Amino acid sequence: MATKDEEKKLNKKELAAALGISSTTLWRCFNHAKKTAKKLKLEKLPSHSYYSGGRKYYYLSEVQNWLKKVDENS
Repeated sequence: MATKDEEKKLNKKELAAALGISSTTLWRCFNHAKKTAKKLKLEKLPSHSYYSGGRKYYYLSEVQNWLKKVDENS
C-alpha cells in the first residue's frame, strides 16, 4: 500500500473513475454512507483540502477503507 506522499490526490471525477462507477452513483453512495456513519457514530468521510473552503481531494485507499468500515457496521 502506498503512503500518502506516494498516493495520488484525486478529485471527485477521478475518484469515481478509479472506483469504476459514475460520479452520480458515487455521490449517491457517499450520501447514503454518510447518513449511516452519522447514525452509527462512526468517523466522517476522509477528505482533504489545501485551505479552508478550498476544493476537496481524496485518497483512494482512505475512501475504500471508510466505505468498508461503514458497510461492516451497518
